[in-house]
Amino acid sequence: MRTWAFLLGGLLIWAVHFFSLYIVASIWLSSPLARGLTLLVTLACLGGILYLVVRGRRHDGGTAMDRWVRSVATVRDTLSANIGHAGAAHPLVMLADALEAAAPGDRILLLGFGQGADVLLFEATDAIAGHRRPVGVSGWAARGQAEANYMKYLAFNGHLQMETGMRAEFDQKQPMTALYRNRRTVFGLVGGRCTRTGTIQFPRSEISVSVNDAAVGTQEDYPLADIPARIMTYTADSLGYTPDPPGCYGMVEFEGGGRMACEFTDVEPEAIEVGMEMRMMFRIKAVDERRQFTRYFWKAVPAAKES
Repeated sequence: MRTWAFLLGGLLIWAVHFFSLYIVASIWLSSPLARGLTLLVTLACLGGILYLVVRGRRHDGGTAMDRWVRSVATVRDTLSANIGHAGAAHPLVMLADALEAAAPGDRILLLGFGQGADVLLFEATDAIAGHRRPVGVSGWAARGQAEANYMKYLAFNGHLQMETGMRAEFDQKQPMTALYRNRRTVFGLVGGRCTRTGTIQFPRSEISVSVNDAAVGTQEDYPLADIPARIMTYTADSLGYTPDPPGCYGMVEFEGGGRMACEFTDVEPEAIEVGMEMRMMFRIKAVDERRQFTRYFWKAVPAAKES
């Protein structure tokens, strides 16, 4: 517990300096003797602090508690400059960011406050060294695109009411029962694979889409969210309504089989081409303004932007 002794020593030196100056000022106030004593006390206290610093740097590292106390001074970046504030999820976003750089034996103290406080202490094990790194917080932040159009910022964040035109006048109601029944398809992008022919399809159906064998009841779950894809066909539509025209969409083919018609995002229309490598990303599909319900689904984004 030597670290605690160093911390206590620093606190005592501060207290001695404070009360010494108070006594000197109370007795001699502005006399030359007071100025001399003030300088002498300050130099003595600075010497004491220097002594503690030198002793602290020379000691051999101390106990695990000592090392943990010193590591508390390392505070992670709040990420506010890159991603802003994620609300209630922000502590977990910061935890994910810390885990990207964590090494075996590192201890991470997570603090969250707001209508109460939560404190969680984690310790990285040896398994983290061989863990397959995902895109991670830094990777997702690097994917971000700066939007210089202030009007778009106002519109996308609900600060400006836009005239959407007649093409946007349709009901965006989401049937909740259908969403629940198809939750694996919608939220997990889970397709189907025929156990007889190996044909992959999206969405999964009772009858296989295999040309040579339309088998019935042979489908098994086949997740497609993490499988790379390539563009087969595409369109940039300037007539249909979209909050950020033109609306880009088309057909993608997954590596290993399976095709899907979907929207494209995070890409300029001029950059889209057949064969372009894509990956799937869970994004906002539409907003039901009347019922205040936001629909999500998977869109294709350029895979090359992850590098």
